[in-house]
Amino acid sequence: MAFWGRFKYSSPLFVFLCLTPLSGSTSLSAQTLIFPQIADGGGIRSEIILTNPATIEDIGTIAFRDANGDVLALIFDGVPQSSLSYSIPAGGVLKLETDGSGSPQTGYATVASENSNSQLTGTIVYNIGGFEVSVPSSPLSPAHHVFAERHSMADTAIAMANPGVSDASIDLLLLDQNGQTAGQTTINILAGAQLAQFIDQIFGGIAPEFQGSLYAQSDKAFAMVGFRQKTSGSLATLSSSSTAFSIDNGPQGEDPCGNALGNGDKIIQGPPGPDGADRDNPFRSLTVHPTNPNILIVGTERNGFLKSTDDGAT
Repeated sequence: MAFWGRFKYSSPLFVFLCLTPLSGSTSLSAQTLIFPQIADGGGIRSEIILTNPATIEDIGTIAFRDANGDVLALIFDGVPQSSLSYSIPAGGVLKLETDGSGSPQTGYATVASENSNSQLTGTIVYNIGGFEVSVPSSPLSPAHHVFAERHSMADTAIAMANPGVSDASIDLLLLDQNGQTAGQTTINILAGAQLAQFIDQIFGGIAPEFQGSLYAQSDKAFAMVGFRQKTSGSLATLSSSSTAFSIDNGPQGEDPCGNALGNGDKIIQGPPGPDGADRDNPFRSLTVHPTNPNILIVGTERNGFLKSTDDGAT
């Protein structure tokens, strides 16, 4: 049940909206909105609100997937639905809400418009034990970051969805409030799948009292949102920004040449540039990426920093 299992809640009232069910999955496009976390059941409800500020009707499909990327059937008006068609008139809105009945289910939602010039905007509202909190749809981006904290009264979780057709290898970096590395790992999210966990489930050894930020980056676009849960059961959403502190900017490793970083005694001659000039010659420091030995960073005297991703071949 992902991180929702830590929440305290009671059964809320039901709000119903009838839509037309569809079969099959939804293809992604530039007009797709992503909600990286949705939940229904056990008193938890999710409400999706769509607005169409365009001057033409917007038609499309809303689809639900679980953490494994399989079809997820949520309860609307007493009927399990894994995908729904929608039609929103120009200037109109659409609001739909899960029932909150049955056993808790979690996953993510996509809203795919058939309009190539869609201006659709979306918000999801979570209702957990009477607490309501909302967050806009998450942009698809290869980089995200969110605020993170952990203490005796609160904890932070993230939800990441990979709605694409290829697996996504995502580098995660946890920095404290001073910008120092508190945790670093790489996870793999299968095509169409989702991950939702608390930060202490992702990074081992986090201090009981922590405040900082979590950065995620990949060569694939994915969606991410953060949550801060308090022991009272209240929940705050933490929108992600589509930027990430480069892991390459993290703490430097040992210089394999045996030189003090940036101040070596031995000058190592570098290769000439494309025009034959040795602008990167000489250099005095070399740092190896902490998790990928094929990535090297060289500090030169006259040409700044040079980066190699093929173990120094180029």
